Amino acid sequence: MKNTLRKYLIIIIYVIQFLFSNLVLSQSSDWQLIHIRKPLDQLKFISQSNGMVFDGTYAHKTTDGGLTWSKPLILYMDIGNNVIENSLKISYLNDQIVWGVTGYNNPNLIKSTNGGINWTSINTNLSGYFYLTDVFFVNQNTGYAGGSDQYTLKAKIIKTTNGGLNWTDLPNGLNSRVMSIYFRNTMIGWITAFNNQFAKTTDGGITYELFTNSSGQSNKEVQFIDSLRGWILVDPGSILRTTNSGLNWASYNITPGGFNYNDMYFADSLNGWICGTYGEIYHTSNSGINWVVQRGYQGGSPYSDLYSMYFKDLNTGFISKYSGDILKTTNGGNNWFYSYYPPTGNITSIKFCNIKTGWIISDDGSIWKSFNGGFNWSNQYTAQSTLNSLIVIDSQLVYCSGNSGSFLKTTNSGNNWTEQNIGSNNLNSIFFINSNSGWVSGNNGDLKKTTNAGQNWITINSNTNKNLNQVLFINDNTGFVIGDSVILKSINAGQNWNILSFINHKLTSIFFQNPQNLFLTGNYVTGSFPPYDWRHLFKSTDFGNTWVLNFSSYNTDRGYFNTVCFSDSLTGWIGADDGIFKTNNSGTSWYLWNSTYSINNICFKENNIGWMVGKNSMIFTTYENTVNIQNKNQIIVSNYKLFQNYPNPFNPKTNIKYQIKNNSFVSIKIFDILGKEVETLVNEKQSSGIYEVSWDASQYPSGVYFYRLITDGFTDTKKMILLK
Repeated sequence: MKNTLRKYLIIIIYVIQFLFSNLVLSQSSDWQLIHIRKPLDQLKFISQSNGMVFDGTYAHKTTDGGLTWSKPLILYMDIGNNVIENSLKISYLNDQIVWGVTGYNNPNLIKSTNGGINWTSINTNLSGYFYLTDVFFVNQNTGYAGGSDQYTLKAKIIKTTNGGLNWTDLPNGLNSRVMSIYFRNTMIGWITAFNNQFAKTTDGGITYELFTNSSGQSNKEVQFIDSLRGWILVDPGSILRTTNSGLNWASYNITPGGFNYNDMYFADSLNGWICGTYGEIYHTSNSGINWVVQRGYQGGSPYSDLYSMYFKDLNTGFISKYSGDILKTTNGGNNWFYSYYPPTGNITSIKFCNIKTGWIISDDGSIWKSFNGGFNWSNQYTAQSTLNSLIVIDSQLVYCSGNSGSFLKTTNSGNNWTEQNIGSNNLNSIFFINSNSGWVSGNNGDLKKTTNAGQNWITINSNTNKNLNQVLFINDNTGFVIGDSVILKSINAGQNWNILSFINHKLTSIFFQNPQNLFLTGNYVTGSFPPYDWRHLFKSTDFGNTWVLNFSSYNTDRGYFNTVCFSDSLTGWIGADDGIFKTNNSGTSWYLWNSTYSINNICFKENNIGWMVGKNSMIFTTYENTVNIQNKNQIIVSNYKLFQNYPNPFNPKTNIKYQIKNNSFVSIKIFDILGKEVETLVNEKQSSGIYEVSWDASQYPSGVYFYRLITDGFTDTKKMILLK
């Protein structure tokens, strides 16, 4: 009896500890996903201002007509808080109510009642196994969804007349899955199928009239501009057109086409556009009879593919790309530019000089800078090779290293970069102990040092031919270099190095928490079973002279521990190929915090203000953007103007008001008394109007500062005083 009570007591204590650790997580570690690059699919607008684009897992929302797009909004998570991958099509009923179908996944049907910010799953309570590929709501009560039966693969069409509370099956006679649904009203609608069939109903789906296209090709999108005129996109190569509500259809070839087409949109009865694979865009000005190329072949890569399009009027249109970008035109498709262009590649490193200004680098060689804590990024430079490591000295001086001996440097906050080759080996890590003295480590035991800010490099004998993955100095004299099955340590500023062997361990990251604690991630690889790729975390309490196993995780997919970082004395994180691990007690115990994301690097600038980066240009942050831009553009503006800040003098916050006459790119920067740029508040395209932005100068000393407005054809600078 006593043993039984003891067991129950232990279980209760464990559960309390677990719940408490998760309570602490929810209170102190509010990570938010602010960027991810995935193939974009459906794009729709409900008004001139409000629209959304989807990548199957996340939604991105705009409320300013596509000038800016929100951070990724999660569509659906399972009970373990893991993000579910979905293929998605939506019906945008109004600014708040949005319906979506999730393809092959469960739940089949999801709904948002706050404009796509949050989503809930809808149970249709229908028997059988089926998946849904399109949804269309005529009004708040009547909606249709379609897909196919999982086993017969024949079309599945369902209907609701009470806002999704109940659903009924609609027998239809279509022999393959539904591709597109379009209803003019609650009774009259059209449905296309994957084969050459399409159907019309005039009684709300009770009965259907079946049609076939003569080409035998697959039908895709269907759209009607009014009760008489409509089109069906046939893939590849043609379009069907009716002018009498579908009594007759005429077929027109899209020439000089030949590639697959993914979407079609008509802005009026004459003007329509088609987009497809390899980046091609076609336009018609005579209702689809003839087509001209507006954007030609962009290359054979799938990253050129265009998926979904929407035109708000005859001039302004948007197209989503497989590469994760959004194209925009303001002149009817004659020219296209990027409306949404997030960081590219797999991000390998992130560093900030303060809580707002930071840089990321990517395996495609690109360098990006943020001025507002990571919420927006601008591409500054693209190197000739993969970039692996990044060190930020201050807001002006930044160093990078990469493959094939690449070394990069900026001395003016990234406005200009110099790139040079300092060898042939891949340089995996870079670290500077001050603005002049630094180290790089790389493959084949490559170790180099500079004492003049990278102008010259001296090769250091590392006494190993192993790949060296990270270099770190914890003070001017004590440094470590870790690599494949090896640790090097120096206590005399790198003049001599002692070697400690780690057999069969690929060491990837070392973190200096305090003078007592160092942590080291290693991946035990034998190529046999067992053991089979155990991931290990080691800890040292004597400046790295000895190491003990702190935590291990077994993984059959050969996913590495990539990085370890602590945000404070208790809270630490491990980024892995298959998830994120966390400790709340300084490493005494660790648990799997998330199994969805692949993390390459973690950076904390202050306690609980940090960033995580990884594959697919993924960026997380705990930082809340405090720059609040208020748009008051309902007022007609006749000129440009920069107002005096208020209050002035201030401590520590002030407001800056300005007005923009025409739609243009706007920049507002802060400079100190010496003319050194300290912060960027605005760096984006804005529409005509009056704006107000706040600046929090908590981290800056008292003194005179200047703020400058730069826009198309207008520049002005004013003085302000920070008085603490």
